[in-house]
Amino acid sequence: MMDRWKKDKNNKGLKITKPMVWGLPENKEDCYFCMTKTKGYNSLNLHKITYANVSSVTKPIISSTENVNVKDKEVNLCSSLDEMEIDGASDEEYESNGGTSESDNVGSEDKYVSSDKKNTESRTFNQEELSDLIRELGLPKDGAVLLASRLKEKNLLSKGRKVSIYRTRDESFRKYFTQDEDLVYCHDVTGLMNDLKKNVYKDEEWRLFIDSSKRSLKAVLLHNSNKYAPIPIAHSVTLKEEYKNIEIVLHKIKYSEHNWQICGDLKILSMILGQQSGFTKFPCFLCLWDSRDRKTHYVKIH
Repeated sequence: MMDRWKKDKNNKGLKITKPMVWGLPENKEDCYFCMTKTKGYNSLNLHKITYANVSSVTKPIISSTENVNVKDKEVNLCSSLDEMEIDGASDEEYESNGGTSESDNVGSEDKYVSSDKKNTESRTFNQEELSDLIRELGLPKDGAVLLASRLKEKNLLSKGRKVSIYRTRDESFRKYFTQDEDLVYCHDVTGLMNDLKKNVYKDEEWRLFIDSSKRSLKAVLLHNSNKYAPIPIAHSVTLKEEYKNIEIVLHKIKYSEHNWQICGDLKILSMILGQQSGFTKFPCFLCLWDSRDRKTHYVKIH
């Protein structure tokens, strides 16, 4: 529309001497569109909208008289268009320079930096914070080493922090585990718990969870109130949910010394309670009902 007005000097439809120019706002309070409330208005009450008056926007200058000199109007418009072209060119240079301009490079050392930004830039990870981050992300050994090395490259680790510590983070706990053919198990649960955190382990506060999937059979200690993290104490990728295998796992981890409460699915509990496998006469471990005697199933009490 501005180009059409510039070419058509006889056009008297627009009575402005300078168009409206939008600049780059510094914050939300300086944004013209954010501060102008247009919600709740329709075609009948559009005239009641109060437009924001912010420093980032130069409003158009409207002529007070109808007889506006076309040449003056053209000169003002050309100068405004030239300013807009210069601003556009400076924006292109800003983007091509990777977000920096010459004015930013000159005297950049003396540029004011807020205290919040300084604190953010100088914040680094210590060993405990990095270990907490790795634990929350659930990273394996190689993932923990990779994350620590990348943070160290960006100078986000405090001085004296080592990346190689995560390569051997399990060496101190290997003495509590034994590999016996297809099973890896913990032979000293009390020593493992005291090494993790002293004076917090009590047999009655933990329960044993046994379960298997298509990939592995595992036994994990769970805290009753979930105050502490789960502790895996047995694992196998070849053993399956069978009576003999469950008996082997319980014997290896010395279940008789701790007597944890056992939790698991119905199949595991049936095996532990000694239910007969196959097409059994008494399939339920909670009662001794004869499933084949259908006539007296709901009549016979004992």
